[in-house]
Amino acid sequence: MAHPRKKPVSPGSRLRPLSAAEAKVVSLPVEPPLPGTLTAWSCGHCEASNEGHHRQCQACQAPLPIIALFTAHTYYQADRTSIRIRWEVAEAESLFLEPGHTPLPAKGYVDINPEFEPSRSFQLVATNRTGTSRLQAQVSEIKPRIRTFSASEATIQVGHPIILSWEVENAAAVRLQHPSGEIDLSDVSFYELFCEESTTCTLIASNPMGSVSRVLRLTLPPPQIQSFHATQDHIRSGDPVQLFWEASNVTRAWLTDSHGDRREVSPSGPCTVRPEQTTTYTLRVENPSGQAEASCTLTLPPPRIVRFEANAPISAEGEALT
Repeated sequence: MAHPRKKPVSPGSRLRPLSAAEAKVVSLPVEPPLPGTLTAWSCGHCEASNEGHHRQCQACQAPLPIIALFTAHTYYQADRTSIRIRWEVAEAESLFLEPGHTPLPAKGYVDINPEFEPSRSFQLVATNRTGTSRLQAQVSEIKPRIRTFSASEATIQVGHPIILSWEVENAAAVRLQHPSGEIDLSDVSFYELFCEESTTCTLIASNPMGSVSRVLRLTLPPPQIQSFHATQDHIRSGDPVQLFWEASNVTRAWLTDSHGDRREVSPSGPCTVRPEQTTTYTLRVENPSGQAEASCTLTLPPPRIVRFEANAPISAEGEALT
């Protein structure tokens, strides 16, 4: 039986644009500059006029701010939906997001609550002493992304949990498919799974634009018997003897004696037997991936004559002795 452990979810309070100090900085590839306004502009250094497609002053070579990245898309989470805006700008002395005139750092992202900012179009305004670059971005819709999906162990140990964990982006719902069924995991980030056979787990992240999936294969190795022994090797007929064993990855176990008697026993032992003669016991363990066996012998010593004597050292022929 699997029991999920839930990650705390923050309340869906109003999202505000992050300040420069609060904004999360992400590593983004620097791409060729995207076109800004094509309106003719005057250089703030030398006041020379430049055509709109020029990204630096043609007279003094001073550069305008370079907007390398600016995107906006609907960002889905289990408890809320926001608008995620990403950007990366170079050569800027000031940077603002409109509407709202929100100051931004040179690169990063911010999530905005669409209930308080319903705009589907945003503008990035970057300024330096040379001039100003502007770029518009329309809010788009994109599929979710599974960044990671991993297990705490690659191999199964019967009776021990495996922790599945994942990191997804832009997912309105997260589900896990495995042989026992499908589980909704939208509000958790890990899951505790107990397995008794090799298992395939599929993580599915979805939003209104579609779904993506990632698969993990968890393998159950054959069982192993680490030890199998008795409390004593030499016995007296009918006396109880305990058999002990240590075994791993066992789902079922049987004990068979050399006289053909067979019984199912606990995978972890122990078991009490009462042999009346020398007997070999064979422990057999199994799981869906294989089986293993081990044996031990309990020896009943041969009878020993402790005392043997007569009540008279000499007797006549035919005389009874005791």
